[in-house]
Amino acid sequence: MVAISVLPFYGKSVSGRGEITLDINVFGDYIRYLPHIIYGLRYLGKLGLNATSRYELTSIKDAISGKEIYDGESVNAEGIKTVDLGEIAPLNLDDVVEVQYSTPIEAYIPIKLEFLIHLIRRRLILYVNEYGSGEVFDFECKAEILESEWRKHKLIHVSKRQGKRSFYGVTGFARYRINNADKNALKLLAIGELIGAGAKASFGMGTYVIRGF
Repeated sequence: MVAISVLPFYGKSVSGRGEITLDINVFGDYIRYLPHIIYGLRYLGKLGLNATSRYELTSIKDAISGKEIYDGESVNAEGIKTVDLGEIAPLNLDDVVEVQYSTPIEAYIPIKLEFLIHLIRRRLILYVNEYGSGEVFDFECKAEILESEWRKHKLIHVSKRQGKRSFYGVTGFARYRINNADKNALKLLAIGELIGAGAKASFGMGTYVIRGF
């Protein structure tokens, strides 16, 4: 089982009180480990991310079914809807699409659509090898960038095992004209909207949203 947390990315320091919605992707035996996830989130809230950032876990909802599975006291695991990534339908896209890179992705800019799909496939291969079995299909795609805007971010991570280290990612958007994309490419883009793309999934990196025109 693995649980990947995706926090909203602001690209700057923020302060004050309020509510934050945290997305979590869970792979594997979620029924068995759901109580561990809830306990971990509650315990971290009591400790705080630092001296001024304690929080209270108020509820958990399933993003697909919309049902509440934790109300602050009790757990309703039956409200969780599972997703088989292999059964996700290919996206039905127009010739021109815009990709909003909502959390930093580790990639050279400008990010071509073909390379984004490649990064999705690489992440999916890791999940298949670790938590499932089978092969990940290849794809064909040709597209051009019509317009794009990027912002670079230096991200700092501190751990007891590795100490302080930094890595880089980019956010922004790109508008693409799709000249050719087979169903595997469109299927990978649909899968990527759920699992993200590229390296450092455990940091919530590589999430994006696709808009049509």
